[in-house]
Amino acid sequence: MSRLVKAGLLTIAAGWAPLLYEIQFGPADSNPLGLGLLMVGATAIGLLLLVIAGLKALFPKAK
Repeated sequence: MSRLVKAGLLTIAAGWAPLLYEIQFGPADSNPLGLGLLMVGATAIGLLLLVIAGLKALFPKAK
């Protein structure tokens, strides 16, 4: 697994973890708007890293 794939998956997981933690263990009347925005941004960045990794795998450097 390439470093870009690992970085993308880690970024996505790091963005989702706080929101999932808040949903599971936070108060019932919480409004985690900031955590939701963090999740959306981290998912977008992580997917971009995964797309770049996929393109690098499909089109390797010519020597």
